[in-house]
Amino acid sequence: MLRVKYSHQRATELFRQGQTPQEVSQMLVEEGATPAEAPDLARQYYRNFLLYHLEEQRKRSKDADMQKTIGAVLLGAGVVFNVLLYLLMDGETYVVFYGVLVGGLIWLMRGINAKSQAEANIDRLTKKFELAGKTLA
Repeated sequence: MLRVKYSHQRATELFRQGQTPQEVSQMLVEEGATPAEAPDLARQYYRNFLLYHLEEQRKRSKDADMQKTIGAVLLGAGVVFNVLLYLLMDGETYVVFYGVLVGGLIWLMRGINAKSQAEANIDRLTKKFELAGKTLA
């Protein structure tokens, strides 16, 4: 008798460890699936596994866009504030508020880096998903 919920969790764990759908299929047979239905279940679990990670990377991509936006706003606000302060100062003394500039630049660079990583992962997972649909179907 196949315990569906347990076998799905176990298959997900095996995929996380780098096991192939064929190896997961063997585990499913050991858990009580028939040899005829095990490959189909393994394919289904693998596609679900890839879809979950694909969606996770899309969320990270959106978060990176938000980081880039916040960084750009902070950097722009810092530049505008410092320019206005420079224009309003009438003496020889000029104060630079570089904290907002550096903070904005850091957020912007982190957002750009996170976005490129997420996009690379999305491309990689999309190729795996398409390949899984062709070779495992």
